[in-house]
Amino acid sequence: QTSTHIARLRHAAWNLTTTFHHSFSQTHVQTRANVRPFAQAHTDASTGTFTWLQACIPTTPWMISSASASIALTVLGSMTMWLLFWYMVYSAPRVEQVQEPSTCSVAAEHRGSIKRRPQIAALSGMRLPAAFWVTSWHAISLEYRLVTIPSPLSHLLMTFFFELSGFVFASAYDDGQLDDIASNRAFKARRLARLFPAYYLALGACLCLSPCTAAGGEACLTGYPATSVFLQGWLPVNMCSGGVITHYANSPSWFASDLLIFSLMSPWLCRILPRFARVHSNVAFLIGIMALRSVPTMAWSLGDIAVVPSYHWGFTRIWEYVAGVQLARLFKLYSAEGPCWQGWGWIFDGCCPQHLFDWIFDGCCLLAPFWKLLAPFWKLWGDLSKSGDHGSIWLVTLLIFAAACASDPQDGRPKSGFLGRFFACGPLVQGAEWSHAFYHVSTPVRIAVPTAFWDPQGWWWQLPALLAACVAAAIPVTKVEHWLACRVDQSLKGGV
Repeated sequence: QTSTHIARLRHAAWNLTTTFHHSFSQTHVQTRANVRPFAQAHTDASTGTFTWLQACIPTTPWMISSASASIALTVLGSMTMWLLFWYMVYSAPRVEQVQEPSTCSVAAEHRGSIKRRPQIAALSGMRLPAAFWVTSWHAISLEYRLVTIPSPLSHLLMTFFFELSGFVFASAYDDGQLDDIASNRAFKARRLARLFPAYYLALGACLCLSPCTAAGGEACLTGYPATSVFLQGWLPVNMCSGGVITHYANSPSWFASDLLIFSLMSPWLCRILPRFARVHSNVAFLIGIMALRSVPTMAWSLGDIAVVPSYHWGFTRIWEYVAGVQLARLFKLYSAEGPCWQGWGWIFDGCCPQHLFDWIFDGCCLLAPFWKLLAPFWKLWGDLSKSGDHGSIWLVTLLIFAAACASDPQDGRPKSGFLGRFFACGPLVQGAEWSHAFYHVSTPVRIAVPTAFWDPQGWWWQLPALLAACVAAAIPVTKVEHWLACRVDQSLKGGV
């Protein structure tokens, strides 16, 4: 009798799946009728060409069509954002914070009104190597053209950055202190002070080194003005003339575009997210958030349409940030019940090797049975550029939680594990301060390098030289970040 019930449930599930797929296909056909077909070719010397971006938005009269208008709007947008920033700083109520000294060596947005747990050294130490990998892949795929496929590890690392940002915010501020208007505005001003310098210095360098022309198409002409006001990550549309607008200006800055809005929303998110008193309830809620991150993957894979690539889209990435906030709550509750298990450091080590990444992407993780059930209509392993999910949020969540549990509450260093201790070493933790600037300046550094430098035969020594040049450029930019953070901090405290 039990087997009969199971068979009926399977039959009902199959009918529901078939009906959903048919309905979605009809909607997809109607949508495609209003969108111009489009394919952008990428050339590879060894394998020929491949195409992607199956749909695009055609040109309309309101779009930017001249290089001079694009440059003017970019400059105007940048100036407007800086004026709004300084207005926020000088109009914010004065606050007093006495727990930590106001020094230029400490980023201002990490200072608060209460004493908090020290930073998790292993996670801080991963930031610069992660930025190294993403930058290296950009050079290998875009300049050397040695590969023409997306990097699963790079996609996973972007998920890591988003979720880590939410985790760090909630660990520091999810205690109601930002409910106060003065503290709320001070936090937002400090956050902008952290994001603006590297972002706009890199954008200005890209505008000088590689300005758009009318021949570049509407995607390029629109990309620069959108980037100047942090909109590129929220309007990542495919233009029939030029492709995705996030591929222009300082292309990696789409991450900051999304993160800026998430940061400004953070106090509100903490107020509206439900709170649970038990560990199991928090785990269940976290699983629900991570599952929501996979919904766009299913939709884009089913529809095979990429008018708005969900990989860059803020409405997709916000679930990773929210997962980080919820993970911080879970960790606080879990660690409050007593000393954490000593084996978490070894679990962190197990999350790092590449073979585990492949294991996740092959569907052999927590959701494997669910994915296999949906296999007839969920082409999960299709085009990585459309989704960027593929289970990465599950691995990243486990990695961050394991690192947090393995860290010593006194100094933040891991108490077990080999790789955790490696990432917690002094140079890598120090390098975390440069990672934000490094990520942004990598594009203008690549543009500034002569074309003759990109010889595929010499990539093995040219790539380390490129990374060293990016670090050399990131160090003074980081000093500018610290200077601005100190200036903003002094202003918020009623100083000069």
